[in-house]
Amino acid sequence: MFMLTLMLFLLLFLTMLFYSTHRRLMVALLYLESMVLISLMLAIFILWQTEGTLIIFILLLGLAVCEASLALSLLMSSIKITGSDIIKYFP
Repeated sequence: MFMLTLMLFLLLFLTMLFYSTHRRLMVALLYLESMVLISLMLAIFILWQTEGTLIIFILLLGLAVCEASLALSLLMSSIKITGSDIIKYFP
């Protein structure tokens, strides 16, 4: 139970860090990947506790792969256009 609470707290903390990132795209994407990793560990932990099937884990893993490829293409496009990963938007 302690491990579940710890992972949920870490996921909440990473979510707050993700939404507080304003300048660098790379840092935001690293926070997002960390959130996906914690979600996968949380899914494994819950499946281990409930003796469920792995369909939720496989679904999360597929979404993580799609998110990572989309994030990488967004980062490469941003760096190619602007020359850096600094986000310039209207304040």
